[in-house]
Amino acid sequence: MRTTTCSLAFILLLARPVVVAAQAGGPFGPGTVRAMALANRCGGELRPHHSFLARASAFLGDVDPPPPAELDELEARARERAAAAPLDADAQYGLAAILGVRTDLSEGRERLALAEEVLEQVRLVLEIDPSHPGAHHILGRLSAGVMRMSWLDRFLARKLLGSQVLDEASWTLARHHLEVAEAGDPCIPDHHYELARLYLDRGEPSLAYREIGHVLELTSLAPIQWATVREKVVLMAEGM
Repeated sequence: MRTTTCSLAFILLLARPVVVAAQAGGPFGPGTVRAMALANRCGGELRPHHSFLARASAFLGDVDPPPPAELDELEARARERAAAAPLDADAQYGLAAILGVRTDLSEGRERLALAEEVLEQVRLVLEIDPSHPGAHHILGRLSAGVMRMSWLDRFLARKLLGSQVLDEASWTLARHHLEVAEAGDPCIPDHHYELARLYLDRGEPSLAYREIGHVLELTSLAPIQWATVREKVVLMAEGM
């Protein structure tokens, strides 16, 4: 009961002006100020994803997702762009991100096969730009996703299917990549959201609260664009 009360209080605190938050003096006051400082710093920088990436992400977040044929078209455009600009890290990342959406929508053997393709594509990105935040984000998500599988599921998948993604995954690697992504582009709410999930999984609620604060403040700058991730972190906080 105490944890839930603190979570709800935290959400309410984040909705208040920064001066009130600073005066609150509670356990979340300083973190809230830092979160709002980040929002202020990102005010002119918080930007939509590339148009086709934003549309692709709708397949995972919308109540009424676009028709599957549209994802095929988006992937074809991403492949064309990547082929036309082999040394452009963002062009290669665009394809990796679209393939990542397909991976999230798939299951079983198809999911593992797509994850392998995503892994190879992300490595292309990092060969061009070793610090690319989006590429590190994808690697962190892949690794964390594997670690959230049960031990038995991982064992059976490795024995029956074999997968480089399964073999290389670890919580340490997931944390490294997600923290690099956040540090490289702190104005993207998704980086903070995935870190919050990881910190909760690893039993570090204070760090998770910090990242939830960043998400809520950043998404307040563009509430429609980031509505889905904002809803996710509110539910996350309510469940803590």
